[in-house]
Amino acid sequence: MGLIIGGQFGNTISLGLGTGFMGAFTTFSTFKLENIQLHLEKKWPIMVTYLAISYIGGILLAFLGMVIVM
Repeated sequence: MGLIIGGQFGNTISLGLGTGFMGAFTTFSTFKLENIQLHLEKKWPIMVTYLAISYIGGILLAFLGMVIVM
């Protein structure tokens, strides 16, 4: 993040890389860490439900968003 902020990029590129890329990267890392913790704690039903809602729900909501704007 320091390289992005301190770099000589324009505001749009800095904003896109900072919040877009770095924000998505840290969110996905947290998501995977939570799944690993559920796996290690052998909380299978919660883990499967969390994965299903996150992946299937995310895809369905993205599709719904595309349908709404078309």
